[in-house]
Amino acid sequence: MPKNEFLDDEYMNLSIPLLEVYEQFQSAADAEHLISVLKSNNIVYEVEVTQQIIEPAMERDGHLPKVIVKLPLADFELANQLVEEDILRNILEGKVNIRYHFLQDYTTEKLLEVFCKPEGWSIGAKVIARHILKLRGIEFNHLQIGELRVE
Repeated sequence: MPKNEFLDDEYMNLSIPLLEVYEQFQSAADAEHLISVLKSNNIVYEVEVTQQIIEPAMERDGHLPKVIVKLPLADFELANQLVEEDILRNILEGKVNIRYHFLQDYTTEKLLEVFCKPEGWSIGAKVIARHILKLRGIEFNHLQIGELRVE
């Protein structure tokens, strides 16, 4: 591989982490909160804006993601924790009103399914579901979530 004369040796030896899809959104506005949390915590990320390449009628579920946020796989757990803490703090400080959130209409059983079948649920939805369950007197930890998935 020829050496790039515009980049110094130190830069050429930096390893750039492989970025994996962390979260997908329908709009840039929907992704703003996550991007803000990542920036403020110096987590490397990339935002990919997809182009619509198929007819809307051909979309499998009607929700083709338009904004994709990618992170190094090693940062997924930290990002989850930071986003969860930020959303919960906003709820407790009254900055986010969940009173009329659609998850309020879910039965307790349906809210637990958010954790039994987490695919397709955003981190924010999981935090809100957990908070609603807590308000209903139901608390659980990560080990119990694993048990719920087995059942």
